Amino acid sequence: MMRWVMVVFAGVLLSSCVGPCTLIGCLDSVTFQLGAAVQQFGVNEAVTVKACIGTNCVSEVVTRTNSSGAFGSAAFTVGTDGTLSCRFNTSPGPGPQTVTLQFTKNGNVVLDQTREAVTFTESHPNGPACSPTCRTASITL
Repeated sequence: MMRWVMVVFAGVLLSSCVGPCTLIGCLDSVTFQLGAAVQQFGVNEAVTVKACIGTNCVSEVVTRTNSSGAFGSAAFTVGTDGTLSCRFNTSPGPGPQTVTLQFTKNGNVVLDQTREAVTFTESHPNGPACSPTCRTASITL
């Protein structure tokens, strides 16, 4: 009887272990498929990019310095495939969100897009029982 109790106890301990969490990090982000709007990024032309998830906004000046390859800043990266990735330091939270994107050049707004009820996908790069939880979305303009 004692042996059976020990086997059950060991089984309970092993089944409750989730393993050690790794230290992979991630940031919440939105990827915009820019299409023709990518043409706003001419070589050596400063573009102020502002992206918001609800009232949580990031804004930076992004300048393309050559005619090929990806380029970006701390919060934004423009890929060779015409995508703009925007990284946020604050989580958008669960549920659908309003996402806005604005480009300003020489004091003029050249792009102003809003998408309502954007659904974010959650991921757990260190496993389902480990932090962080990251939320990402992709929007086609």
